[in-house]
Amino acid sequence: MNLLSVYELTKLWRCHRVTVLRLMRRGVLHWIEVNGEPFFDPDEVQRLNHPRIGQFPHLVAVDRRPPPRLSPPEPDWMEGLLEIRIRLSKEVRQSMLESKRLVLQSRELLDHYRKTSSSFDARGQHLEASLLAWTR
Repeated sequence: MNLLSVYELTKLWRCHRVTVLRLMRRGVLHWIEVNGEPFFDPDEVQRLNHPRIGQFPHLVAVDRRPPPRLSPPEPDWMEGLLEIRIRLSKEVRQSMLESKRLVLQSRELLDHYRKTSSSFDARGQHLEASLLAWTR
């Protein structure tokens, strides 16, 4: 088996060795380690070879295989999604009703507070203003 060294690869691609090492680090270029030194398969090197790989390695050293086709989702998955949507709709409806109930309760408390107290101090007016702002 004829393997290429980093030096041979840089001469073939006409690029710097740092370019090769960056491609190795990114996982684009795979190597075989022999005695602690990386060697490359000539078929893979030829597959990645491009005239401008030295100038633009991030643009030209890409996998040229077409992306895998996505299969349509299975019906069970869609039914599960529909159940989740229905459950969330019920929860949202319940929390909306609960918030309306709390707003009405706070308005009743505010009306009761107004009727029972004859004079408002600064804190009471602040409380009334904040409650009115919250219940709008």
